[in-house]
Amino acid sequence: MTIALIGFVVAVISGVLCARIAGMKGRHPVVYGLLGFFLPLITLLALVILPSKRRMVPA
Repeated sequence: MTIALIGFVVAVISGVLCARIAGMKGRHPVVYGLLGFFLPLITLLALVILPSKRRMVPA
């Protein structure tokens, strides 16, 4: 029971983290949040590797 609860908490934290990173990179946070919940490590690595979709504004 305890291991399942820990796994669920880790999955929720991973989903929230992936959603926030995706939002900052201009990607759809709900999709990446769900992917982060079910496939945490793969989604996090994909978000780190993928470039941002937001345009950089010259200063």
